[in-house]
Amino acid sequence: MIALQVNSYVKLDELQREIKRRFPDLAALTDMEQKRLWGSDSAELLYLWFESFANVLNQQMAKGAGLDNYVAVAELIKHGLMVGDDEVKRCIDVSFIENLFWQVAPEKAALYWAVTLPSLQRLYVAFHRRTPC
Repeated sequence: MIALQVNSYVKLDELQREIKRRFPDLAALTDMEQKRLWGSDSAELLYLWFESFANVLNQQMAKGAGLDNYVAVAELIKHGLMVGDDEVKRCIDVSFIENLFWQVAPEKAALYWAVTLPSLQRLYVAFHRRTPC
């Protein structure tokens, strides 16, 4: 997980760096998706990067990509919620979770929803008022 000093919180750029380190293939796809959608893959646009990251995961779900990678990503996002500063928590909520499962067929989403961690499910349902499947 992300290394922390005592009494410190993870910053948003640190979470992004950890995702890029642990999931380089997904991160590269995310950089391309961000550039496609927003015309830039600038590191300063972190909220948009996390939205693009959710879009890439949605594309992976639609293809039926393996659950192991998704579970590992969800664990890292949950860790960010637990140890992140307020900006990390806000970004996970509004840029990542709100966009997760967007336009994923319910039958495909069901596989991923079943392994989505409860803390992430609660954020999703709090915003959408329903599950994705």
